[in-house]
Amino acid sequence: MSVDMLVVIVIAVVAALIVMSIRRGRKRRGASMMGSTMEPYSSTASSSNAASNNAFQTQIDAAIATALQSVSLQTATASTSAALGIARVVSDGSPFAGSRELALELDAIGAPKRHVTAPAPVDQTLAVGDRVYVLLDSADPSTVTIAPASMTGGQTLPREGNRLDALVLGPQILTQGERAKGVVKSVEALPMANPALAARGFSKWRLDLEVSPERGWPYRAELTTSLSTPEKAARIAQVGAELPLRYDPEDPSTLAIDSIEMGYGNPYEALRINAPVIEQHVSVSINGVAQHAVVLIDAGHDKIRLIKAVRDVRPGMSLADAKNFVERVPNMLGPFASDDEAQRVKAALEAAGATVVSASSASAASSAAASRDDPSDPRNCAVVLTHAGDHLVNVVRALVRIRPDLGLKPLKQMADDAQRGLSVTVQRDLSRAEAQRHVDALGQAGASARIE
Repeated sequence: MSVDMLVVIVIAVVAALIVMSIRRGRKRRGASMMGSTMEPYSSTASSSNAASNNAFQTQIDAAIATALQSVSLQTATASTSAALGIARVVSDGSPFAGSRELALELDAIGAPKRHVTAPAPVDQTLAVGDRVYVLLDSADPSTVTIAPASMTGGQTLPREGNRLDALVLGPQILTQGERAKGVVKSVEALPMANPALAARGFSKWRLDLEVSPERGWPYRAELTTSLSTPEKAARIAQVGAELPLRYDPEDPSTLAIDSIEMGYGNPYEALRINAPVIEQHVSVSINGVAQHAVVLIDAGHDKIRLIKAVRDVRPGMSLADAKNFVERVPNMLGPFASDDEAQRVKAALEAAGATVVSASSASAASSAAASRDDPSDPRNCAVVLTHAGDHLVNVVRALVRIRPDLGLKPLKQMADDAQRGLSVTVQRDLSRAEAQRHVDALGQAGASARIE
């Protein structure tokens, strides 16, 4: 064998050894990297098969969901004493499976808009452009939580139109807005959307104003306002009338009549949270016969038996409707023409293992009327649910008896919010005796409540 041939063979062997060494190093590094990636999530499972990968992913998703839920609950609990604010949804992202983060633009009178993020609520469907009420943590300006519907008394925010609302920006502009004088240049009467308010003397107007700020140049603006008495309309909705105004320096087109300076007080105080002051109470009746209903609070363990019982008391109900009724608790069945009939239905459903309560609009109305008949006990109390305790079913049952005028969904939402640590107003404008009865009933159900 020649020297040249020997050199070639040696070079080939060395090259082969180098290639094998490189391959071994790559395998070791790959295994090491996979081990370090998987270690934070699991210390036992291997990545060698699809089942193991699924197990790891399940663990990861569960850990993320648990962490997000914990953060959400902590935020909501920490915000029980926070201020109410307004924000607009500007984007919606889902960085992890099972979670959604909303980017919000906070709105306030006299302050520039700023952006924050907040967990998307599971009980509200929000889209980009929606305006929502939020809870602001005074200790941490970056901590924002979407306010539950039960905390705002059913008040909603339109996507477009007037920025001012009854709970936040309306009261803010009267205390934090810049002062100005306005002269009415033209007036247009607008129809009232609520005929009951129109019958009580309310009127709606569009005013074209020449605005002269205490600081700045005059400008023209349009203001749509509702006035509660003919006297106010005669004083305000007149060409040439001079009005004290408040406006947002960050948005001069947003302005309001300074009703406090005019001697009318703050009009938003009567509208805050409690809407029934402008709504009529409607009793449930047909041809003068009071109706009754039963409320399914818990379906029990044998749903098939309960579905059959529901169809027995309501023969015309289809199997699909009965199944949906049982699965979507709490749910109301009725109305019935008499209390005896409602009690028979209640007994039949309870015999099938369900938890059922009676809801009678007539009894609630008579109880309220009896309370109002005592002039020595003014109706200036409110019942606030501070915690729902460990027996949510019992609390919902108590709320149904206290507020039969509300639907089941808002009542269950009240209990859910209270269970999360939020203080929820159950009812306002009660006498002290009536409020104490409601607090006692909630206490017997395992909840905590107070009178304000």
